[in-house]
Amino acid sequence: MGDNRESRREKERENYADRQKSQKQKNRLIAAGVIAGILAIIAFAGYHYYEKITGTGTAMSGPPGAGKLGGEHEHAAILLRIFGDKFNFALPEYQVKSPYIHFESGNGDTIHRHAGNVQLGFLFKSIK
Repeated sequence: MGDNRESRREKERENYADRQKSQKQKNRLIAAGVIAGILAIIAFAGYHYYEKITGTGTAMSGPPGAGKLGGEHEHAAILLRIFGDKFNFALPEYQVKSPYIHFESGNGDTIHRHAGNVQLGFLFKSIK
């Protein structure tokens, strides 16, 4: 009887040790995942910060020297003809590609500008 009790306690100790070991391994994997996620966020933010200070600018970050987004709201009409045919900027591929200057609401005749110092060339660069 004492022998049976002894072996049962030994198995319980082994099971407890195995559970502790697997829990510790699980916690380490979770911590590694969290750290990897934080590093990815830092790298992403660092890249966009570097892009902003170097002045390369993208459709979402705006052109170099652009004013505050939402600081202005202006409209301009445009008509582009190629060999006599009107070019259709109302198509979805030309709508709202940049928050700074864009076509919107399926209207390809009106340019919307939402920041100062944003040139027309940036509009065409953002929709290409």
